[in-house]
Amino acid sequence: MITLIPPLDRYERVVTFSRTPAGRIVLIAVFAAGLVLHGRGWWPEVSVILLLMSFLPHYRRQLLLVGTLYWWWQHTPFNWALITRMARNEGVAENISQSLGWPLFQALVVASVVVFCGLFYAATARWGNTAPMNRPLRTLLVGYVGMLAVATWLPLSPTVEVTLWAFLVILGRYIWFLAYSLWDIRSKDRFPFMLQLGHYHPFWMGSMSSVPFPKGAAYLRKIEAKDASELAVTQIKGLKLLYWAVLLTILQALAAGLLYTGTLRIWDWSFSLPLFLDAPRFAEVLGSSVAGTPAAWHQHWLALIARFFMEILNLAIWGHVMISVCRMAGFRALRNTYKPLRSATIAEFWNRYYYYFKELLVDFFFYPTFMRYFKRMPRLRLVFATMAAAGFGNVLYHFFRDFSYIARLGLWEAFISFKVYLFYGALLGVAIGLSQLRNRTRRTDRDSLRTRILAPISVLAFYCVLSIFDDPDRSLPAIEYFRFLMHLVPGL
Repeated sequence: MITLIPPLDRYERVVTFSRTPAGRIVLIAVFAAGLVLHGRGWWPEVSVILLLMSFLPHYRRQLLLVGTLYWWWQHTPFNWALITRMARNEGVAENISQSLGWPLFQALVVASVVVFCGLFYAATARWGNTAPMNRPLRTLLVGYVGMLAVATWLPLSPTVEVTLWAFLVILGRYIWFLAYSLWDIRSKDRFPFMLQLGHYHPFWMGSMSSVPFPKGAAYLRKIEAKDASELAVTQIKGLKLLYWAVLLTILQALAAGLLYTGTLRIWDWSFSLPLFLDAPRFAEVLGSSVAGTPAAWHQHWLALIARFFMEILNLAIWGHVMISVCRMAGFRALRNTYKPLRSATIAEFWNRYYYYFKELLVDFFFYPTFMRYFKRMPRLRLVFATMAAAGFGNVLYHFFRDFSYIARLGLWEAFISFKVYLFYGALLGVAIGLSQLRNRTRRTDRDSLRTRILAPISVLAFYCVLSIFDDPDRSLPAIEYFRFLMHLVPGL
């Protein structure tokens, strides 16, 4: 069997060399070259942080905090453009700029959110056995919705309104990180809150997601390299994963050329391909459907399938880059995306496609529901808990994530505009729940033709069609997405 990237972590001489100071420097230098290939302009800063964490493993948590604070300052993950636009619309942008200055205003807002998180954490630790802090995540989410309602409906002065929205924008990015801190409170070996901040949008995450990668402080304690040999193997695996992502980037560029442009563009090179499909973009086909001039049914399928597989590639690439940096920092994190095309069931694909988002939903919605309701009805218990996670939790996460809609439309109007994704979440929750029930009562042969080929094809077809309703344009009515679905059938 040919492997594109050799199993360097199994070569004793490579592992032994990687334990030495020279070996660690070489590993990080080769890793930095991989970041350059990915076009990451922040490779020098990451390399310095990784060098310090490699040579000072006993101060790994403190260095993680320093690296994360530096990232907040230099590569902010917060949507300040939204706040600036709101301030201009309210006519207070110039007042803020003259009285405080935008850098100080931003620093004060971030500091206030950090203080809020610290106070909420302390209150949960102190009064965790009494209501409402005995259900801290529920209290946090209800309180957040209440603050959104205040910002939306109460008559506030323009400056107060903009400040409140700024606070909510930053807090919205931290809700799930704070949730993992609250989850860790009962641990005997938990870190103080100041060190917990190192896990709040850590430096390896960038600004692309508000899903904690990889989970929180308790999980990082579990997967942290304990000695020099374990660190060497973990870093080698991080290096391998980064260069696997490089290969996927090349594949993505080739797929884009074969599907859309007829040109392979990779880094500074460009090559014309002898043939390409000239596939329509999904947005183009959807626009034609909305305009009443739908394309042929096979064009709808081509646009949908092309977008689905390109999005899988994109998710795998940026997830691999994040996890590779995390591994280089000394944490044996699992991949975010792992062989989703091999999934034999709907539930298995959900686990393989976006692992850390699935874990967030399982930790905060599935398990609390599963442990509390329908204990005497195991089948209903499983489906109901799955609906709470893949349905309700999924929708709630994306509703908070798409904060700009709430800021622009208001709380209730933004919720109404979310109706297409509500359908998506409900259907996905039911499908995963039924898949789990079926999988529990059916024994499968992993080497059979059905498990290896037929089942993955049917699972991919389900998710591909369901992706019509995933991350929709909220300005379109729901009927347009169902109309697009009908255009997949010949003759309709």
